[in-house]
Amino acid sequence: MDLFHHDVRLGTLVDYGYATPWAEAWLRADTLTIQRYAAIYAFRAWVETIPDDLPDDESDARYEEELRRRGLDEAQVAAALHGWAIRTPDGAMLPVSVSGFEADGYITWRW
Repeated sequence: MDLFHHDVRLGTLVDYGYATPWAEAWLRADTLTIQRYAAIYAFRAWVETIPDDLPDDESDARYEEELRRRGLDEAQVAAALHGWAIRTPDGAMLPVSVSGFEADGYITWRW
């Protein structure tokens, strides 16, 4: 199977597994591609750790500071939320929702 993001092929998925509702595999792609998406998903996980009771201006400042520290921008983070698809062995292009992307290329998604 091949993983696509916004119609761009990122690489091949290997060691596929499925346990309702999650699917998983390792992406075989160039290191920079994996690092870029892993950084975005690590940032998204970090966002969940911001306390809910912070004033909006402090929460926004932390968000922007962490975004800069990681060398990301809002457009990259927003784009990672959608546009994912997997081409199956029979050639079908199926949309997926990627929920996790690790630095070793391990990803999880829902069909």
